[in-house]
Amino acid sequence: MASNVSCRTKSVACERSGHTAVVSENVLFVWGGYVSVADHEVFLPNDEIWLYDLESGLWEKFNMGGEIPPSMSGSCGCILNGHMYIFGGCGDTGQTNEHYSVNLHDDKYCWKKIRHHSGLLPTPRDKLSCWVYKSSIIYFGGYGHKLLRAIDNPMTFIVDEASWVEDIYWGWNNEVHVFDSRAKSWNKPKTFGQAPAPRAAHASATIGNKGYVCGGRKMETRTSDIHCLDLDSWTWTEIVPTTAVPLGRSWHTLTAVLDTSLFLFGGLSVDSRPLSNFVVVDGGTVSKVVLGGICSNSQRVQVRQACIIIYQLGVFGNGMELKKSAPKHQSCSLLLSVSSLLFAFTR
Repeated sequence: MASNVSCRTKSVACERSGHTAVVSENVLFVWGGYVSVADHEVFLPNDEIWLYDLESGLWEKFNMGGEIPPSMSGSCGCILNGHMYIFGGCGDTGQTNEHYSVNLHDDKYCWKKIRHHSGLLPTPRDKLSCWVYKSSIIYFGGYGHKLLRAIDNPMTFIVDEASWVEDIYWGWNNEVHVFDSRAKSWNKPKTFGQAPAPRAAHASATIGNKGYVCGGRKMETRTSDIHCLDLDSWTWTEIVPTTAVPLGRSWHTLTAVLDTSLFLFGGLSVDSRPLSNFVVVDGGTVSKVVLGGICSNSQRVQVRQACIIIYQLGVFGNGMELKKSAPKHQSCSLLLSVSSLLFAFTR
């Protein structure tokens, strides 16, 4: 993958995939990713961050400094205490396990590389997900590489038979790693129950002390299973829907809505078709699934990032309205009147 393509002359953020997007204080922050140019995938600048004001609908770009991460896609991003954290990702040199943070509210946008004080870093990976709980960030899954001697359990690491160099093998994992932001330490807790199969390009969301994960890719398969991890007891539970089962997908988004609901949107189907339908996983046991759709075939979008902004009604129902800003651009924000703002970059 080449780098970089410039967005510096644009008044809105470039269309992109594999980027990081977080929301803080009614502002959407967008960093990184890549765009396709003449059949080539080109990284976007790593020294700029785009801000989208959710009230005014206006974009603004700021330059970044400090220990700037390399241009990447597939990093796992989240927000904790006003700081955006990114871990992992894939750049020109392959997957990484580097960890960075940036203060989003001091107007400096100065990156800091995190140097941990104790524990073992996860191995390099991209397309992973995370949950934020208390002062910790809990990372799950992804696609990356390990030394052959470190691959000792096929239940936690599935080797990609087509990708290896000497004694380094690539594959999918279902590992759980915890980063304590206060102690700057890593640990790998022992989990209980039946863990999800290894996967990447899945989606996750947090409700209270529960971390949910849905779908993702493993080899040529895209799944639709839903699992829950208790972030206190580290116990896995599979959520078996009692109603409809969503299509298997990857590169979708999962957003927590209120205290009992999850909103699943978009992604790629098993046959690599972009999906524009939504799934509501609702109920106290998170076992009821409601399928729906919001876009016509001509409006299909493959959502890579979504962020919850404000609860409006607390329930999903008929008559959802799709409002689209900046229609002249392929990069746009999508507003659903139900209770979440979905931000999508189309390709």
